[in-house]
Parts: sequence; structure tokens; C-alpha cells
Amino acid sequence: MRYSQSFRARGFSLVFSLFLIVVIALLAASLARLNQGAQSAVAMEVLSTRAQMAAESGLQEAGMRLFPLGAAANNCTVFPVVDGNRTLLRDFATAGLRGCTAKVICADGPAGSATYVLNSEGFCGAGSEMTRRKITMGLRNISG
Repeated sequence: MRYSQSFRARGFSLVFSLFLIVVIALLAASLARLNQGAQSAVAMEVLSTRAQMAAESGLQEAGMRLFPLGAAANNCTVFPVVDGNRTLLRDFATAGLRGCTAKVICADGPAGSATYVLNSEGFCGAGSEMTRRKITMGLRNISG
């Protein structure tokens, strides 16, 4: 049986079209997977930045409690004892840090030095993802 030239060309076109459809579908699937990975990385970066801001906010609040404006300087005893450390725990309810927490541990410096070391940890999470950032800051009373 002999097939005409145009019938063979149509058969080749069908095979080539199917091949092209499969290749395009694979490309679309790989792009979707790449996009999903990029979105996850961006979400983690946002959570990480929020955890950093929570840690910094905790440090600022602790600093304000140690050295209040217009009042005498305090020491680490202004913070309650949590797990054996003088600790400030802060859960944020503001829009930018909602769902974030800061834990600041205050430690006295050498006796008579009026210095304090604040170790702050900021925690932020969404769903099963959680990020944590740590910051340490030293403070000294220079007003005498």
C-alpha cells in the first residue's frame, strides 16, 4: 500500500505537535516549581526581617526601662525573673510585628561599672515557618 506524500507529512506534523506540546508542558511545570521556590524564599526573608525588627524593638524597650527619660537610671532588677534570668518578654500586636515575640535578657556588667548587657532574641513565624534573630547590646550609665 502506498501513502501519498501529504499523508506522510500530516503524520509527521502530528508527532511533532505532540512532542512540542509535551516539551512546553514540561517547561511550564518547571517554571511553576521555580516560582514556588522563589515565593518561599521571599516569605522567609520577610519573616527574618520581622524577627530582626522584633529583636531590635525589644532592645529599645529594655533600654528605655533601664534608662527612662527624665528619671533616675535603673538596673536589671526592673525586669522579672524568668528561668533564672532578668527577662523582658514582649508579644507584639502592632500591624508590622503581629505574631512576633522578643525575649531580652538583662545581665549586670562588672560590679560598680554601671554597665549592662542586653541579649535580645526576636521570633517570628507564620504557619510551620519560624525565624529567629539574636542581637547583643551593651549599655552604660554615663550620667553618674
